[in-house]
Amino acid sequence: MQVSMAAVEPRCPPGVLASERKDVPKTLATWQRTLDWRAEFDVDNILAEPQNHYEVIKGAYPHAFHGRSRGEDSFTPLLD
Repeated sequence: MQVSMAAVEPRCPPGVLASERKDVPKTLATWQRTLDWRAEFDVDNILAEPQNHYEVIKGAYPHAFHGRSRGEDSFTPLLD
């Protein structure tokens, strides 16, 4: 029987169901723990928080992810 989490919990990613070997009650428990953790640490709003040390860190590490090569390798140029 094909099990779909979309019918039970539409926000639950399919990977969670797969990781629990399609055991729906276990998947729902895992997903609830994930949601609780996200709420406890306010993960959904982390990018809205001011990053007070950004300039200090950027000064010490002046590089950035730039893109991918034709072979799909990532490359990071160092910026002076």
